[in-house]
Amino acid sequence: MQKATQLKNLFDLRLLYVEDDEQAQLVMQRILKRRFSDIVSAKDGQEALDVFLEGNVDIAIVDMNIPLLNGLELCMRIREKNEDMPIMMITAFDQSDCLLKALEIGVDRFLFKPINMEILDRQLKILARRAILFKQYLGVVV
Repeated sequence: MQKATQLKNLFDLRLLYVEDDEQAQLVMQRILKRRFSDIVSAKDGQEALDVFLEGNVDIAIVDMNIPLLNGLELCMRIREKNEDMPIMMITAFDQSDCLLKALEIGVDRFLFKPINMEILDRQLKILARRAILFKQYLGVVV
């Protein structure tokens, strides 16, 4: 019974997905729509920040290399406003200096391209549980 509730809640969360590659964004949106009913996509860091500042985002998945505000800058701005929202960063590069900076900022999870769907699912469930707990802590009905 508890698992079914957790899966239902996973679908009820609002996800912000940030990716500048249009083809990658379309593919990932199809995948994410199986897991979330409410997905907002952005093609650059500024657009993503605007969506975030409008409110009601529960989880963010951010590509590291995006225009205007890069992934690190975007995550830093998100953390300035919300220390608790789960953030996953996606990157095609193993840049340890960038990854260390992301950890300092407070990024929760990393995924490397090409994306392994099993790992993505596992990480999304972890982030969703955290988002649900945060909403319950704030007194938001989930």
